[in-house]
Amino acid sequence: MRLLKSISLCAFLWLGNAALCYAGVPVDYLTITEQDAALALSGKDKRTAAIALDKVKGQPGGIPFVSLTIEDAEFRRAIGDSLSLVGLHSTDAGAKYALRAVIVSGGVPFFQMGSEPYHATYSVQYELYNAQTGKNIFSKRIETVFKLERTANMVNVNRGYVLAGGAIRENIKTLVVELLKLKL
Repeated sequence: MRLLKSISLCAFLWLGNAALCYAGVPVDYLTITEQDAALALSGKDKRTAAIALDKVKGQPGGIPFVSLTIEDAEFRRAIGDSLSLVGLHSTDAGAKYALRAVIVSGGVPFFQMGSEPYHATYSVQYELYNAQTGKNIFSKRIETVFKLERTANMVNVNRGYVLAGGAIRENIKTLVVELLKLKL
């Protein structure tokens, strides 16, 4: 009887945890911070380049009750907000540049055993082009890994959000640094 209660409790907790994991990762976990933006700018003033967001594709959950989801709208907002922090984003329809971003692979492994840190890996394909001419200016696939020490005492859902959000945030941070190198 005691074993049955223990198994029932474990199943209940796993299903509740899995159901929450299938929900989308909140945009706050995906967006770079003001401190990240300041580091990316390296003491320079904000840019005034006008980059509008074109196609932005997140990552739908692949396996119900197991996969985390990066929704298109949250991913778009995270990129837009991050670019705004360094002065690169424009919501103007006549923006000179347009950016496409597609998550092509990645995720947070549901089960991570052993003593290695928890980790998440995401790969995003970015394309920046001149909105008037269509000329490609920048095209790069950026892959980032985010690690979290096993000592982090978190519920599995929060750990998934932190891992997925951290990997995407690092990815966007890398994009921002790359875009700031361009003469726009």
